[in-house]
Amino acid sequence: MISTSELARLSGASFRQVDSWKRNGVIEPHPRTSTGPGSYERWDEALVDVVRSLAAIQAGVNAGTGSGGLPRVILRRIVEHHDEGFLELVPGVVIAWPVAVKS
Repeated sequence: MISTSELARLSGASFRQVDSWKRNGVIEPHPRTSTGPGSYERWDEALVDVVRSLAAIQAGVNAGTGSGGLPRVILRRIVEHHDEGFLELVPGVVIAWPVAVKS
């Protein structure tokens, strides 16, 4: 398991972005993470690719629209479908991302 700082560094997302996605229920820390004041979340290393994809998609949307990015519900759907490499938002509108080949 890795720390939030490591997850951010390895994925290319900012610490603040990872924290925001966690607070909004887009991603979840490892379930055995301790909770409460002064505790630190730990993350499964497999989440690095998911967060990397979220950060890249969010950056592309922000650059193209100048907006605050994708709604939380879309980000959650991307997480749910990450291993597939694409998400059809509505018929004919697809978001795609590279998927790491698992050995």
